[in-house]
Amino acid sequence: MQKTAWKTAAKDSADRPRAEHFFEMLAATDAAGQLENFSGRQLRLLAALFAGSQFLGDLLVAHPDWLPTLDPDRI
Repeated sequence: MQKTAWKTAAKDSADRPRAEHFFEMLAATDAAGQLENFSGRQLRLLAALFAGSQFLGDLLVAHPDWLPTLDPDRI
């Protein structure tokens, strides 16, 4: 995953340390390849989710195959 892109998304979130933590956790899963292709918009959405909910962050790390459901055009 392009660390700079998600670092920027995390920096602009409401809870930078939590967002960075969950991006790092996801990068260590099978989702790493998917995250490399995420747009800035998608990364900002994930950063907002991570910053806003410890539970949802944990759930997404446990189920990285759910990432496609967070497509901004589907939400």
